[in-house]
Amino acid sequence: MLVSDNENFQQLAESLKQARHCLEKELKTQREQHVKATKELENEHCRALDEAAKSELQVLKTKREEALEANLELRGQLEQMTKDFCHYNRNRKSGSREEDSGAEVYS
Repeated sequence: MLVSDNENFQQLAESLKQARHCLEKELKTQREQHVKATKELENEHCRALDEAAKSELQVLKTKREEALEANLELRGQLEQMTKDFCHYNRNRKSGSREEDSGAEVYS
């Protein structure tokens, strides 16, 4: 009976050793999967941030272009108003009755 108990104990010990080995292997596999999934999520998050940044950059570029166009338009208007004002002053100083010829009314 002692021999059979000893054999049973050794078989149990071997079974536990194999079970431990299988569990360690499974744990290692799960850790690797976790690391891989984490990296994939980080990459996905980075891609989403990149896309958002590109979209925001495009919006800012468009707004800048619109502001530059508005600036050019305002400069043109200012230049025309300055010319009209100078023309008006020249005519006024010379006593000409053509004060308002060619001058636009600005509000």
